[in-house]
Amino acid sequence: MMPRGVLFLIVLLLLAQTVFAFSFDAEITPDVKAIKSNENAEFTLKLTHDSKDTESFAVYSPDINWNVVTDPYPYLVQGSHDLKLTITPLNVPSGVYRIPIYIKSTSNDDLLKRQVGVELSSSEPEYSERLPAVKAKIDFPSKVDPRTPVKLVLNLENRNKRELSNVLIKVRSDLVNEDYKTSLTANEKKQLEFTISFPEKTRPRTDVLRTSVFLVEPEKTYRYDVEEKQYSIDKYGEIAVKEELDAGWLTDIKVVKFTNIGNDRLPATYVQELGFLKGLFTTLTPEPNSKNKWEFELDVNEEKTVKVYTSYVSLAVFVILVLLSITAYYVFRSPVVLVKKTQVLKSTEGGINKLKVLLFLKNRSSQKIRNVRVLDVIPNLADFVEQKYEGTLNPVAIKNLEKGTLLKWQIELLEPGEERIIYYNVRNKLSVLEGLTLPVAVVKFSVAGNIERSTKSNVVDVTL
Repeated sequence: MMPRGVLFLIVLLLLAQTVFAFSFDAEITPDVKAIKSNENAEFTLKLTHDSKDTESFAVYSPDINWNVVTDPYPYLVQGSHDLKLTITPLNVPSGVYRIPIYIKSTSNDDLLKRQVGVELSSSEPEYSERLPAVKAKIDFPSKVDPRTPVKLVLNLENRNKRELSNVLIKVRSDLVNEDYKTSLTANEKKQLEFTISFPEKTRPRTDVLRTSVFLVEPEKTYRYDVEEKQYSIDKYGEIAVKEELDAGWLTDIKVVKFTNIGNDRLPATYVQELGFLKGLFTTLTPEPNSKNKWEFELDVNEEKTVKVYTSYVSLAVFVILVLLSITAYYVFRSPVVLVKKTQVLKSTEGGINKLKVLLFLKNRSSQKIRNVRVLDVIPNLADFVEQKYEGTLNPVAIKNLEKGTLLKWQIELLEPGEERIIYYNVRNKLSVLEGLTLPVAVVKFSVAGNIERSTKSNVVDVTL
């Protein structure tokens, strides 16, 4: 549970927000007033707010060359109120000025910014008619593409019969710093066109264009401020994509280069389609955000490279190794196959008494096999049954050894593809025997060039 103290503070904050949450607006009329240097410029300030409480406002100018006073003091109930706004120049030379006026709420520090114009002339009658006086107005687009030069049009009017030979024009903003020079004949109206260029990669932003006209005279310089123009730098551009493919032997290297050719940070997405097989042999650099997909942002002029490297070299090596293995198997495998099998001829309850052993011999090569000798051993647990076996070879030698009885058969020649079956009978020495294991048989032979080779049969486990 939340502590009561914390809950109380939250309630107070919510109440405070409720108290101070109100809006207000201000409008000043007329836009421009013409006065002499010893006069006051009077405007009407219409101030409106929707607070249920009586609100207090501070009205002032950040320009210390002007004194700003309201009548009455803006301590106002809810609704709209017309106040007299008086602006007094403080030792300001003749000219046209745009004066910033700030209206600030004293309860929540919200601030409104407005402007008024003042055409200020000398208070001395004998000299005022000879003072230079210029009216100026500019035309400038509200939206600017920094890739294209922008035209600024300045309309000047000499409002006196005095010729002005040295007119300086200064155009300033956070992005612009331009100076121009011209002249005006008596009562001349002139339209000047200037071209302002911005750096191509200027980022999107809002700026204020301030223009001042200076009339340089031997006795002094007069300044006339032109109404400010707010403009914005437009966002433009895209992500340029360039692909390069370098195809080699069993390898493909695709390099995709992304470049931000705009004037602001931009997102980019790239997807590389890969099939199942190709995906097994492809390396993606850098690692994608998700399956085969990159998502990133590029700043102005920033570049990023994605590399798709596909190599089938490992697959080719694997295939070659498989082919070599198969070839080696067929080249180095034994040309003679020997398979050993058995048949139970007689059995009693619980054991085997007599069985037949069969040796299947085959020349599976395309060459003749000579001097074939088949050797087999009967374990000591069984005896060889000596008899003549019709339809098969009879052993050429029978020899008793320590580990059993050795049988030997001799075949002079095995033709390509020829098969032979050798069989003989075996009798168990024990009357009861559950099983018998017969060891491998061996065949020795000569191949081309009288090369001696041999191969073995399988082991046979005999059970009921």
